[in-house]
Amino acid sequence: ITQLSPCAAPAATVSGPNDTDPGNNSDTDPVDIVTQADMVITKDVAAGPWVAGTDVSYTITVQNDGPSVADATVTDLLPAGVSFVSISGSTGWTCADATDTAPASCAYPAHPVGVDSASTITVVGHIASNVATGTELTNVAELEWVDSRDVHEGSDDADITVTTLADLVLVKSAIDAEGDETSAAVAGEQSRYRLSVTNDGPSDAVAPLTVTDTLPA
Repeated sequence: ITQLSPCAAPAATVSGPNDTDPGNNSDTDPVDIVTQADMVITKDVAAGPWVAGTDVSYTITVQNDGPSVADATVTDLLPAGVSFVSISGSTGWTCADATDTAPASCAYPAHPVGVDSASTITVVGHIASNVATGTELTNVAELEWVDSRDVHEGSDDADITVTTLADLVLVKSAIDAEGDETSAAVAGEQSRYRLSVTNDGPSDAVAPLTVTDTLPA
């Protein structure tokens, strides 16, 4: 890849009182402008715990160490077990949500140079409720930028170790023969009870689950 921009140097001139040929008293020497940029990407994750069934937030920082500005693109690769929620960038970034066929990405034309011009991207993912405790998930961010030398790439990742949290709720109701709730039972006849179990999450409850029903004397 070659990026060359012709730049006409200011003309140099000379003059004298007895110059017999003033037509050759000025000259220019055009040069081609090339670009060169060294860029760095870092990825951090918001502090845990990272619980199955909840969101996790990542911050990507991009810095251009120059000396030239450069067009940059960042692609975020969420691992299996984490689904895309959102992506947004600081001023200068234009971001596209993840789809079924493409990961989330952001583009920055002519990313500026210097520590003070470092930019950030925030990615939010959702950890699936069925991810098991102790599962390690790695999220990778890839950076690509272009200068006169070539296309360049860099990457960084962030790891999380998933924990789980489930809140099981049991409701017991006396019911009649039609399945309607009742508060009365007839001596000498059968009594019916309905046991309802729900999980208020956020994580799936790990099997085996046991329900014990103790009848009174």
